[in-house]
Amino acid sequence: MTDNDPVTHMILNGIVEPAGIDLETGEMLYTFTEKLAQFSPPLHKNLLNYVHREIMYLWENGFVEMDVTSSNPTVRLTEKALDSAKISELPAEQLRNLKEIIKLSQKED
Repeated sequence: MTDNDPVTHMILNGIVEPAGIDLETGEMLYTFTEKLAQFSPPLHKNLLNYVHREIMYLWENGFVEMDVTSSNPTVRLTEKALDSAKISELPAEQLRNLKEIIKLSQKED
């Protein structure tokens, strides 16, 4: 990464921060901070749309439950989300997202 690299710029300005290491690949994982909305409203909107789309996929396929009529619904895991045979059928991206939701739910406990 160079100083002219957009990712470096975002890290140095607190827009992106390290989130951990992917245990399967060893790659560094990053997360956006709340500063993203001010830095790049279009990127922030795209990220929110992506998250909504992915959660809706998991909801439509029975891995999470939530009240979709709520403006800020609480997402809860279903029994299906804990069934290793069922989750192994998920496409890679949705599996990765479900694992993140599972990790977040464990932090809340």
